[in-house]
Amino acid sequence: MSQEEIKIPEGWELKPLDKISLVERGMSWSKSEESKTISQTSIPVLRIGNVRQLRLDLENLIHIENQDAKKILKNKVSKNDILIVGSNGNRKLVGRSCKIEKDMDFVY
Repeated sequence: MSQEEIKIPEGWELKPLDKISLVERGMSWSKSEESKTISQTSIPVLRIGNVRQLRLDLENLIHIENQDAKKILKNKVSKNDILIVGSNGNRKLVGRSCKIEKDMDFVY
């Protein structure tokens, strides 16, 4: 899509997302690290299904166990983060996004 095809407000510029933001992929984990229950060594994970268009759905969370503290810190959501579904087997879900409204003890 070219800039001429997109109507942008006067004085604005069209730029690639990675030029104005930090684009990162989420965590990876093995199935054996997943749990449906909370424990002292687990942290909840925001997955593709939790990212709804313009809102976050906290139903059906999974928790992952025994993750490295550096990995958790790198992938922890913070207030004003924007989560965007970047890939999925269902193309209709790609591009869904939501803004994180407050600091949360979740990883993505």
